[in-house]
Amino acid sequence: MNTNQTQKIPFLRLPNWIKWPLTIWFLLGIIPIFSLIFGIQYIPSPDWVSQARIPAAISGTVMGALFIWAVVMGLKTTGQKMWKVKKYGAILISPFMGFMIGSSAVFLGGPMIGAVIAGTEIEIPYIVTKFKRDVDRKCRNPITLNGLPLLSNRLCSYPEEFGRSLEIGGPIYIIGRGTILGVFAKSARRHD
Repeated sequence: MNTNQTQKIPFLRLPNWIKWPLTIWFLLGIIPIFSLIFGIQYIPSPDWVSQARIPAAISGTVMGALFIWAVVMGLKTTGQKMWKVKKYGAILISPFMGFMIGSSAVFLGGPMIGAVIAGTEIEIPYIVTKFKRDVDRKCRNPITLNGLPLLSNRLCSYPEEFGRSLEIGGPIYIIGRGTILGVFAKSARRHD
């Protein structure tokens, strides 16, 4: 990238002590999204979600504001001629995208990295709120869990018989590699 382009992109002009933490924070927010695309299910523990609600909301709000800034500065510096509808649409969508990525970094990204590095075989209890027989390729026979963030509140691809045997409002135990903050779902069992 030449020096002229670097001067135009505001993010690249930031000092490294700001740029690197922002980059890591952003990556922590998108890792959970990519893991879902590749079919890796990480489920945060209900205790972690209840403790992290305020930090996740702050992280999401700040990331949302940064996304607005990035979009506005990007539109200014590139000088692209866009329709006003597209321009305002990008500005309106950016805080929601930023909030999702920022809160995901706290709820999911950090704990996922912790589970990869220091995780052991663990079993965490959750509460079932819904089972739906479904043949959707992305999430077959979803079992919805209570009180979890949007990206991680469903278990996918369990047999229909298992889903029907679960009691709505009752516990389910998810087993896999993880920490007390959450688990990579490998299997699940009913409460006996």
